[in-house]
Amino acid sequence: MGGQQEADIRAGKAGKWPRRTLADAIARYRDEITPTKASSKAESLRLDAILRDHQALCAKLLVEVTPDDLGAWVAKRLQTVKAASVKRESNTFSNIWTVAAKVWRWCPVESPWTFTKLPSEGPPRDRRVGWREVRKVCRRLGYVSGQPPITMSQETAYAWLLALRTAMRRGGQWR
Repeated sequence: MGGQQEADIRAGKAGKWPRRTLADAIARYRDEITPTKASSKAESLRLDAILRDHQALCAKLLVEVTPDDLGAWVAKRLQTVKAASVKRESNTFSNIWTVAAKVWRWCPVESPWTFTKLPSEGPPRDRRVGWREVRKVCRRLGYVSGQPPITMSQETAYAWLLALRTAMRRGGQWR
């Protein structure tokens, strides 16, 4: 086999890979893989937004998406969201490629994400809620310390205080 023919096969030009677009992969991933995750609702919304807002990229065949295409997507996203959001979306994108390659056999295993520069993450959050803020929020919600909550607002304040004191976050195991 000649060098050009082998290069065409690797690039997906010789008909080895099915003609599936990035949109096909995103939709299938959203429908089959995302529902199995704890954060399925948020990821599904992110994937729907990508399909809606990046139609030109999504219309490309998986085997034709290049690192330059993904780099342009990263640069465009950084104009509207923070680096952490772009990294989160990129991780999802990268996983879509992995599943498309290894499970569905829609594209080569070597992903264009391997050659795409991602933004560095900013410093971690260091803000803490001060006692004055806690008191102000509790007062607004009608919660009085030492008394059992009666209204929904008071229950919300009580749950918030519990979360603050136990370092619980939205992504935790409590539901």
